[in-house]
Amino acid sequence: MAVQIAAHALGASRVISSGSKPDTIAQAKKFGASHVFNYRVDDTVAKVKELTHGKGVDLVFDATYSEAGFAESAKTVKPGGKWLVLGVAPLNLRTLSIPS
Repeated sequence: MAVQIAAHALGASRVISSGSKPDTIAQAKKFGASHVFNYRVDDTVAKVKELTHGKGVDLVFDATYSEAGFAESAKTVKPGGKWLVLGVAPLNLRTLSIPS
């Protein structure tokens, strides 16, 4: 759903997503993601930084539901960007380093 919102409703020029299974990766592409990484294999933070020339992204829709996943997705947000958590917040927000 987040991919569809970003790609179609918000008109994002580039939508980056991740998944761990071939079917979820295919779905993200089908619904408008321009880049999809396998978070179990790829260094998603490095890939996002590469795609954005080190700047990070404007907006992250985060539905990882794991503290490690939250920490990693927070690293992809550019300074002044937005990080929208869908669902459950991490157990300890103080452990996250979010750019200002």
